[in-house]
Amino acid sequence: MEFIKKILYDVEVGDYIYNQSDSNKLGEGGFGQVYRGMHKKDKELKIAVKIISKKVNLEQGKCFDKEIEINKKRIKLDEEAICHFFKQIGEGLNALNKLGILHRDIKPQNILLCNTGSIPLEPRCFTIKLANFGLSRFTDINSTLSVCGYIAPEVYTQNYDIKSDLWSVGIIMFECVAGDKPNLLANTMITEITDCSDGLKDLISRLIKLDINERMNLLEFRTHQFFRQQNLIRGKNLRGKIVKLNNQCSYKIMLIGQDFAGANSIFIRIHSDEFTRRQGFLIGANYVGYQIQINNKDVNLQLWVTTPIHQQSSEEVSFRYCRGADAIIFIYDITDNDSFNKIKSWLPRLKNEYKLNDALFAMAGNKMDLSDERVVLYEDALEYAIENNFIFMEMSAKTSENVNELLYTVTEQLLYKHAYKK
Repeated sequence: MEFIKKILYDVEVGDYIYNQSDSNKLGEGGFGQVYRGMHKKDKELKIAVKIISKKVNLEQGKCFDKEIEINKKRIKLDEEAICHFFKQIGEGLNALNKLGILHRDIKPQNILLCNTGSIPLEPRCFTIKLANFGLSRFTDINSTLSVCGYIAPEVYTQNYDIKSDLWSVGIIMFECVAGDKPNLLANTMITEITDCSDGLKDLISRLIKLDINERMNLLEFRTHQFFRQQNLIRGKNLRGKIVKLNNQCSYKIMLIGQDFAGANSIFIRIHSDEFTRRQGFLIGANYVGYQIQINNKDVNLQLWVTTPIHQQSSEEVSFRYCRGADAIIFIYDITDNDSFNKIKSWLPRLKNEYKLNDALFAMAGNKMDLSDERVVLYEDALEYAIENNFIFMEMSAKTSENVNELLYTVTEQLLYKHAYKK
């Protein structure tokens, strides 16, 4: 350690200095090395400097050839896969943004797919990891930075923010739809996309804006209609895949919500595909067994619903039935702010008093059909869900929108969760 302190930081890069000695090296990859550095004036401000080697040996040349060959193979993705992957990318960028971190080098090579190996290899079996942070902020305008167009134009001027990462996301999304990169010199590049929904086309067109001020922001991206519409489409397509089952289940799933939030109505919609506003449908709790098919695998479920919570006594009853649950689904009414706020007090109690730290949590905003009377903003609920690692969507027990999708998504995540444990 004493030797490291005496290193001469003799190479200057803007307001920073670093040293290219082996003892100061933090790591190295196929095409460069990373060294420890610091700010010239504020010595406590530490940085990492990545130096790209200009020399390419034989093995590295083979890597380049392989990458070029891979880039020639253009594969289009369907919209369900695009929705699945890019929702994850959006939440990853949001997590980085909260830490004040910009990626600045989002491209296909830096997007990793993770799979347990025990589930069929289809898009929804994968989770996304963003890798290779820290593209050097000091770049030559004539450098290879402009290759492929993944880097936003404003990065060259070093006047950029999170919207620059969104530009990169837009370029990759375009590739997934069109099977090739957009012509960035053409004013009509978005019209090159013909085989996609209007929602997806709108999303891409608002991401690939040369003027950063016209480009959509991160919240607009994460809450865009394309992602919501995909949930609705999948929910409708699942009709008929849920079959009533008499034998014991593999997973116990609980629906709980405040009085009039609609947990009972959602239960009845799943159970008999009917809608009712009746209250007092049950006293205590009720359940039904189902079999649901996911990735060609039959999964047994036991779906429970408890007495609507309207006072302290019914809260205790509902919570007792939650013991041993694999998943808890909170139901709130989008026209009633109190039904949403109650969840914030229930969560710590269920985790701490009822030992449900290991359960999967989800949250559903019911009564989408009453959107004109909305008081709980979608964006506010989404933020809370992200903070607490909830599955989240809005639905309507009356119209059945997203009801099946909720059950499917929760079950799917339970499968992934237990596959990772194994």
